[in-house]
Amino acid sequence: PAPPPPPPPPPPPPPPPPPNPADDEEEEKEEDDEYDETRDEYEKAADDLKDDTGPYKAARDAYVAAVSSYTKSLYGAGGGNHNASDTVDREAHPYEYERKEEGEAEKVEKGEGKRTE
Repeated sequence: PAPPPPPPPPPPPPPPPPPNPADDEEEEKEEDDEYDETRDEYEKAADDLKDDTGPYKAARDAYVAAVSSYTKSLYGAGGGNHNASDTVDREAHPYEYERKEEGEAEKVEKGEGKRTE
């Protein structure tokens, strides 16, 4: 006997229903509401972070200003030129003045500097 014929293929699925404009508007409104809620949460978190870190940023800025001022008092406003220590005040920075004198003494010994009798 011959094998039975294969079963017929299943019918194709029905086409999706046409979009309903009311459904699209409702879905869009839900997405807009979700976006607004998320944005509000983000803005609140950003404001909280700004409020919480404000004192630390102020302290950091004060520290940077103090270090900058101290550095300028040591080296002058020479823009990074460390030989600009000609303006070092002997009483305010005795160690720095001492280093300056030692450097000049070394130059005199090498014959490069001014000799003072």
